Amino acid sequence: MRFKSLLVISTIALSGCGLLGEKNKPTEGSTVGGTGCLDNSKDLVGRYVSGEISQQEWKSAFDCINQSLGFFTDYVRGSNQDSYSQGDMHTLITRFLITNRPVQRELMLGAFNLKRALFGGNSNSFTKEQIELMKSSLSRLEGITSDLIPYLQTRTKSSSSYDDLLEMNAAFKRAGEQLGDFVKTLPVGDLSEEAVSILFEQLAQTLDLKLIDGLDRKLFLAKWMMFNTRKDAIERTDWPQFFRSALTLSGLALSLKTSTTTKNFQNQSTMDRVLNDYQYREFVWKLVLETKPLIIESLTQHNGNTPFPIFDRLIDEIPDDILNGIPKREIKDMIRPLVRKLLMSKSQTGVDANVVNTIFTLLENIVQDLGMIDRFYESTGLDTLEVQDSVYKISLNQYENSLNGPEKTRFTELKNTILTYKPMFFRDSNSMMFQNGIGYSRIQSVIVVTLNRFLNHLHRTYGSGDGFFTEDDFRGILDEPAYKAILNSLTWVDATVPRFYAKRFQDIDIFTPISDGNSKATIPEIIHYAIMVMSAGNLTTKMRNEITPRCDQNLGQDLMGWTWIPVQCFRNEFYKNLSYWLTYFPRVNAYWATLTPEQKAKAAIWLEHGSRRNGYGESDASNDWVGKYDFGSTAAVLHYTESLFTRFDADSSEVLSKSELGKAYPVFKNLIYKKAKISNKDYVLKGIFTYIVKYRSMPALNSGSGIGKLGWWLASYTMQNYSADRLGVFNIVCQLATPENTRPNPNDPTSSEDPDATNARICQ
Repeated sequence: MRFKSLLVISTIALSGCGLLGEKNKPTEGSTVGGTGCLDNSKDLVGRYVSGEISQQEWKSAFDCINQSLGFFTDYVRGSNQDSYSQGDMHTLITRFLITNRPVQRELMLGAFNLKRALFGGNSNSFTKEQIELMKSSLSRLEGITSDLIPYLQTRTKSSSSYDDLLEMNAAFKRAGEQLGDFVKTLPVGDLSEEAVSILFEQLAQTLDLKLIDGLDRKLFLAKWMMFNTRKDAIERTDWPQFFRSALTLSGLALSLKTSTTTKNFQNQSTMDRVLNDYQYREFVWKLVLETKPLIIESLTQHNGNTPFPIFDRLIDEIPDDILNGIPKREIKDMIRPLVRKLLMSKSQTGVDANVVNTIFTLLENIVQDLGMIDRFYESTGLDTLEVQDSVYKISLNQYENSLNGPEKTRFTELKNTILTYKPMFFRDSNSMMFQNGIGYSRIQSVIVVTLNRFLNHLHRTYGSGDGFFTEDDFRGILDEPAYKAILNSLTWVDATVPRFYAKRFQDIDIFTPISDGNSKATIPEIIHYAIMVMSAGNLTTKMRNEITPRCDQNLGQDLMGWTWIPVQCFRNEFYKNLSYWLTYFPRVNAYWATLTPEQKAKAAIWLEHGSRRNGYGESDASNDWVGKYDFGSTAAVLHYTESLFTRFDADSSEVLSKSELGKAYPVFKNLIYKKAKISNKDYVLKGIFTYIVKYRSMPALNSGSGIGKLGWWLASYTMQNYSADRLGVFNIVCQLATPENTRPNPNDPTSSEDPDATNARICQ
């Protein structure tokens, strides 16, 4: 290859394009080339994306490249007549475009493959006609991308509004359409995955770019999912949609990223903003809605159903550190029942339009519900932490009357849902306050309406009762192998707990403030239970954070990842200082202060036996340790007992009278029937319940004297007087507890008792 004139070389070398140093403005009509057009490409693209570049500077960058190409074709003769080889083009790049770092010759292999795919011809030569086509394509690309700069400049303004960001997103979508339409005019062809891999690798090295691990593989997997075309090549028909989708998704990503720096929210997490800023939440939702046409179009490419194996491949690409130890096999297994059942797939073999509509409808309803709640608070100026019952109801009614049409209908539905639940959370603490007179908080309203929306959907897919779930429904959800595996991996449940679904169903059926013990879990019961679980979870975390460091003896971790601690140390730190832990239990705290040390010790035993998986351990066995399950159960049982007592102690006398216990009996009826295994008649079962209250023990049904004592009680209990203070409620829980494993009799370490015998001995 030879240059026609040394003067031309000198002119090119000295003129530049203004990208690295001073820029010499060409005279009108003149043609100026330059060197180093891509020397600062990384900075140039970075400033473009961040909105810190002018349209003129961006145009100059493209002009520099095109001018260099023009000089090259005008004054350089290629190795072949009217065409240039890979070596020729390597010279062009190293002499004119990238002069400040080495350019591997291997880059030419990928570049020529890309040239062939976009501009036609073969992979060995670049004709002058193809270079002219590339120049016109670069000019068109510059025009499309330059039009985006005024919108990208939104990123530099701290006062940019969400509407500004939505306009930027819309501009990217338009640019994607324009670029896609332009690509249709090019003689595009196929590009193999191998060629893309080489191109990415060499570009990253040449331009000093950080390459995402396996980017080429991820790109082709995404293409397969979106377009249902070859997994090992970009096909001719892919190119328009490829560019269209790339710019559309880039607009979404940039708009979302920019929103994290607007309106001085830099110091808030994204989740906090989603929960507390309805304008941000609705902005994000509008961006999410922009993805729906892409998803529907992708489904169309898959004949209306994207099969599960594609999602399996996507999961394989997720980095292990993001999954926090959850096995990918379990995630894949979970997708099947999740899509088929919960998301209501009609195909049952993958994701179809029904799944997409289910997700978008559910999320849209929740976003609108929460937005309406936040607008209510904004309009009324109410304290989001606490508003007294009477004031809250008046404000709800006044705001309701200010609305019309569908908005009023929706708010009326929300109001009725919110008022189904009395105030329970202590301000915004996520802890239940077991005391009258606390007010409604925004967080409770948000939790209630969100859970209500989700649980109604869950009932459509898993519920078999008319407005309620049965125990078998719970088994279908919580004992589904795929769901169970994920819950275990997340350490939300203990994998070794048998019949986990049955225990949770029983808790809902008995211990919430509205439970009726009728073996039907209604949505209000489940929401009440969820609030109790949140509050118990707060107490559990506090217990762990303070007790575990004091009791850690390097015993290792349980299956849920919590440190084992000796039971005796746990007792010293928790039960002997119970009043410290019961911050939001003012009544039981006051009661606890009136007990003698002996009464406190007995209450601690009963609570522990009703809480821990293995019940109360009477010996200091070396393996009697406390882990996450016991921490959580202890906190939960305290909530259960206080819920029962405050619910039925109507006169706040701190004692459940005979009549109050009569109202509590129906809640325990089914449980007593399961425990006693005798007559299901009300008179008998109520007699057993009152027997437990009176004598603080289950009747001994396996002995003659025990049966005789029960018989006498059944004959006379309606005329007897009995009551239960808080100690009595602790004892009821202890008597009805069924520990997971039996405990050996401390007097005979080789023996093992059945649960009833253990309860009879410990709960006295």
